[in-house]
Amino acid sequence: MLARLLSDPVMKGLEALERAAAEKVARAARERRPVLIRFNNDADGVCAGLSVRRAVSALLESGNVPRDESRRLLKDYQNNGAVYETGSASGDVLLLRGASEKRPLVILVDFGANAESVPGLAVARNEGCEIVVIDHHPHAPEAARLIDALVSPWLVEGGGSDYSAGLVSGEVAKKIYPVDVEELQRIALAGDKSRLIPPTPGLLKKALALDYLCDTAQPRNSLAKCEALLSDPAKLAEAHSQAAEKIGAVAAQAKGNAKVRELQNGYVVVILDIARLKRTGRFPRDGKIATVVHDSFSAGEKRPLVTLGKAKDAASFRANAAARAAGFSAPKIIDELKRELPDAITAGGGHDAAASVHAKKGLGKIVFDEAYKKLEALKAGGG
Repeated sequence: MLARLLSDPVMKGLEALERAAAEKVARAARERRPVLIRFNNDADGVCAGLSVRRAVSALLESGNVPRDESRRLLKDYQNNGAVYETGSASGDVLLLRGASEKRPLVILVDFGANAESVPGLAVARNEGCEIVVIDHHPHAPEAARLIDALVSPWLVEGGGSDYSAGLVSGEVAKKIYPVDVEELQRIALAGDKSRLIPPTPGLLKKALALDYLCDTAQPRNSLAKCEALLSDPAKLAEAHSQAAEKIGAVAAQAKGNAKVRELQNGYVVVILDIARLKRTGRFPRDGKIATVVHDSFSAGEKRPLVTLGKAKDAASFRANAAARAAGFSAPKIIDELKRELPDAITAGGGHDAAASVHAKKGLGKIVFDEAYKKLEALKAGGG
């Protein structure tokens, strides 16, 4: 068996969950049941999906499954958001039923365990699908009850979002079939700014190139396209160059309209009006802009600093290490907003230091204003 990339207590605590998920995936492949890998639209989600895809492909090949049958049985689809929508679930069921009459397996990576995904999970489950989810965002108990195998660092004492989906999916993949996915795990950690392993410049470039591909591939992105990009140095360099250029242009605008406020509780808040920015195409997305601007303002800042991004119908949070150390938790604030504004919010969640909340059309300003009040109400020196 291939060595684990990390062997700390959290990763060791995940082994049984990883093994249970791997067994379900391997069984489906051996039984030649249709499998769909739906991955989140960023470097972490891509690397998570690629790891599982490599393992399943290798297992099918080892079983002498013809290549055309493998392509028919193993599908993948990019999920452009953090929620498993009912429409996506219905489409997945139709696609898998068209490939085979055997029981389908849906694998969701880097998303799908939140409360907003419950209706979609219910659709897939009610249609007879087996469901495996590998995610590192805080999960909802009602979602977990619909999942046949959930692998999440939040299920292990001391676990959290730093244990990225790509990292954990890589360990699941190694248990499905002994494939080399270590670089994918490292790219995933770099892309999600995990504190577990310091990233190299090369890993950061690959992560950004994958982020760019997720938003620009036509007519749609696929794991095959991501695999091809990673294996072609020239295409990789071109994608990174284009991504960096676009980010630089938008970030310059963003820093120009950002407003810095020093709150009485000791927090520094950077208010960023993302809706006013001019850009061409889908890249960079709002979250990427918020991250780049936040990194610029938080460099060298020892005080707790939170960047609050304002989009058309959404608000995003980014927090520095000092804010996290003070107890800041974006999901905690978002959960409070959901309870207090149930008729205004459609979805929300993420990591302690990077998360977003989405509002119904026309209610974005109300949600943003309430989010700012939450920051003002934080206790000095604490969350």
